[in-house]
Amino acid sequence: MSLPSRPYASVPSIAQLVERRTVEQWVSLGRWARKNQNQFSLDVSFFLVEPELNPADRCRRKTSRRRSLHFAFLDGDFALGRFFLCFFPPPLLRFWIFLFSESRPFSSLYKFGTACQLLKGNEMSNKPAIEQIKRPKMLCEGQRNRLPADEYIHIETVSVWELLKPMLRWGAELFRMAMPVQVNEPLSFLQRLSENTLYSDLLIKANQSEDDVERIKLVSAFVVATISSNYKRLAKPFNPLLLETYELERNGVRYLAEQVSHHPPISAVYAESDDFVVEAVVSPTLGVNWTGMVAIPNAKLKLTLKRTGETYTWDAPKCSICNVVVGKMYMNFASDVTIKSSGKCLAELSFTGKGYSNPHGGSDLHVEGVIRKGDKPVTALYGNWALYLASCDYDLFKKNRKDYVKTFNESLKAEDQAVIIPGSKTIWVANVLPPLFDEQFHLPYYVLSLNEIYEGMGDNLPPTDSRRRPDIRAFDEGYCDIAENVKRQLENEQRERARNSVAQVPVWFEKDENGDWKYKGKYWNRKYADSPDLFVNGNEVYLELVNLARKAEERLTL
Repeated sequence: MSLPSRPYASVPSIAQLVERRTVEQWVSLGRWARKNQNQFSLDVSFFLVEPELNPADRCRRKTSRRRSLHFAFLDGDFALGRFFLCFFPPPLLRFWIFLFSESRPFSSLYKFGTACQLLKGNEMSNKPAIEQIKRPKMLCEGQRNRLPADEYIHIETVSVWELLKPMLRWGAELFRMAMPVQVNEPLSFLQRLSENTLYSDLLIKANQSEDDVERIKLVSAFVVATISSNYKRLAKPFNPLLLETYELERNGVRYLAEQVSHHPPISAVYAESDDFVVEAVVSPTLGVNWTGMVAIPNAKLKLTLKRTGETYTWDAPKCSICNVVVGKMYMNFASDVTIKSSGKCLAELSFTGKGYSNPHGGSDLHVEGVIRKGDKPVTALYGNWALYLASCDYDLFKKNRKDYVKTFNESLKAEDQAVIIPGSKTIWVANVLPPLFDEQFHLPYYVLSLNEIYEGMGDNLPPTDSRRRPDIRAFDEGYCDIAENVKRQLENEQRERARNSVAQVPVWFEKDENGDWKYKGKYWNRKYADSPDLFVNGNEVYLELVNLARKAEERLTL
């Protein structure tokens, strides 16, 4: 059979090819591919094989370069319409595809179309591409969506170095010092830790998954999601008083934290739902070096999935705050995270990879990771720790990393842009940010409501809960000077208790035989007879000063 010789200027779409199944279009496709090789990720050449020749022998004889794509048509009358494809993509993958049609010519054409789409750059390129991310909006019913005051003193407008310099010895731990409220945000450190419950849906999905790689993939996404609320947040939380507590019931999770030690500062955390249990002990330190401040959380976390009994452990990453002395401050994560599973999988997350840069000169937002099953890397993780996390085949990411890094740096020039490698799966996307995000301490929606005492909640809270703390409440309402006075009052009372050797034993946590802090249980029975009233005198000072401030404001408005 003689094949058509008339040249074709263009080739029909894949959908049209599947529908029409004509030999002329196969020939047309070959000629079009020769003419438009720059649109393919490989060097492409086509040739026709006479029916009597062995296709494999013909390929070996005609192919001098292994980076080639070859099509061979067999059987002169095309009754079988047998199609042979030899495909050598660089540099590692090699596979042979034999397509046969036993009932009608070219019935496997849709498979051919899929192969072409994988090669054609304009239709389905393997090159990383920038996509606009649509953030979900997650609000609990009735929660506030902003802080009550119109203006706040921001750490960006304060010379932090001038505030800290009189108190510093080089290398001193700032967590041991009484810091001015200007460097704080209106939250206790215990409340800051509760933000980890925001993306607990990832742990619910992990508990329901039957695949061990998928489970650790979701746990890795949860770890990245827990640090996403640090985006642009440079102000530190208030140091908890000894025996201070914070509880949170939200999204089916019950969270409890207690300050079990003052020197050194240690916070114990327990969170539970129907699907998982999270336990943590955090002993943060904040020091100064030549480049800025370094926050070391010393946080050890343990997750247990209830359905499988599988456990995961990891340490929170270190954080460095740059340009404290001069310039615009920003923060970076300065260490990597290893997530160990009681099963066969392990995940490694890196925030310090080479090649990344922020065109705005701010934080390095990238995160890269790998999931290993045994000693074999099987899945790559990548993304922006403030926005999203995606996964793909490890070899695919390794092949595209150079292009990905370049495109990632470009994506930071605009808001909410993600770089996705074709064939990837997006695991997690951060929630939408509130309109006053930049004006109100860069707090996400979820965090804005952590100080609220809803109707009926006050009767159930213990006297040690952070929501009752008057200096934080004053700062939350915009009274910076009052917050400073009340904070000083509470700290002096704590020092007085320590000097008088007043017994202060943690109420809800105790050490086990290994010296680890463990939850004792029974908190949610709501019996607080053993809970001290930490804030009673501070509340009196707060009420007195706030009343004076409000009267002064009323006089100014008259």
